[in-house]
Amino acid sequence: MVLLFILMLIVTIIFMFKFINKLKHIVIYAHDHELSIFNRTYSNIYQLYSDISFLNKLFDGVDIENCDDPKLKEYLKSAKHMLRLQIYFGCSFFTLGLIDVFI
Repeated sequence: MVLLFILMLIVTIIFMFKFINKLKHIVIYAHDHELSIFNRTYSNIYQLYSDISFLNKLFDGVDIENCDDPKLKEYLKSAKHMLRLQIYFGCSFFTLGLIDVFI
């Protein structure tokens, strides 16, 4: 049980770093090509990561289809996938921790 707990923690951290890397690519690409991301302009990754509206739209995925640039759309879809995996494994990690405490 402890090994599974540690494994889930490691996987969650890996997905977190992959998600941050995807966000970095999104910001750099949008800044280089003067594109807006969901009708907003971000100058760095910290603005993007702290914007709850962006994270909600990214998790939902509906506004990604409205993106005109195919490369930015690809980056956003990849970031959506990493965000969902991070949340799913994070919730599994939390649930496993609760189960471990009660057993």
